[in-house]
Amino acid sequence: MLKKIVLVGALALTAVLSGCASEPTKEEWAAANYGGPVMSADQLAAGWRYFVQTALIDPDSAKLQMITGGRVERTAIYKNNLPDAIKAKFNVSGNWLYVRTSDAIVNAKNRMGGYTGGIKTKLAFYGATPIGYQEFTEGSWRPWMFF
Repeated sequence: MLKKIVLVGALALTAVLSGCASEPTKEEWAAANYGGPVMSADQLAAGWRYFVQTALIDPDSAKLQMITGGRVERTAIYKNNLPDAIKAKFNVSGNWLYVRTSDAIVNAKNRMGGYTGGIKTKLAFYGATPIGYQEFTEGSWRPWMFF
């Protein structure tokens, strides 16, 4: 009985914390604004350099292995998961911020000076501007971190 109560409570909490977000509709995807045209290879590389310099403890130790081979995918981030500064900067008026993403394995030194072993990382761009990243650890994607 106690297990059922805990399970029901966990499911209810998950629904509340997720903000009851569903996926965008086909119409929303068709009308999506990604902030500009598809990025060039140079803009993609500049975005990853910005990530390395901004988000890593030891940027000089960074080793990147591109997963998507420079191919960029489309993603939508639910507005309740965005900080107010991002909402204001990119004028998010609907339920979603549509971004392009690029994936890489990032291996860099941690605070103790040892390499992390490589973490799958997704970098989000609005137009050619990198706005945040997401890491895949322990079998699931962590919440978005924004610059």
